[in-house]
Amino acid sequence: MATEDLIALERDDDGIVVLTMADEKRRNALGAEFVEQL
Repeated sequence: MATEDLIALERDDDGIVVLTMADEKRRNALGAEFVEQL
């Protein structure tokens, strides 16, 4: 994985999780769906 593909580091219970651009987009989409349900 290229360094430029890394956009965020997030600490998880298991350690550091590296989020790729695709992961971030999917996460944002899931977050938006969750907010809409509230």
